[in-house]
Amino acid sequence: MEQALAFLKGPYHLVLLDPPYDLQGLPQIMEALNRPRLLREGGMVVVEHSSRTASAERFGALRREDMRRYGDTALSVY
Repeated sequence: MEQALAFLKGPYHLVLLDPPYDLQGLPQIMEALNRPRLLREGGMVVVEHSSRTASAERFGALRREDMRRYGDTALSVY
């Protein structure tokens, strides 16, 4: 995932992340999404993760706006 970020041009309105629940590098990926011009102003990042794992409130300029739980799965919207 980290390697793909280097090739993305943007700006994007919506980024969907469905990483493995045990992915250790997710905070670094979320921080990398703060790269200039990758997300359009008002753009959104939606991350699927385990409902047992807390998602951070912020990753740089990305601020969690909502979190929904569906059984063992959660979606955090930044």
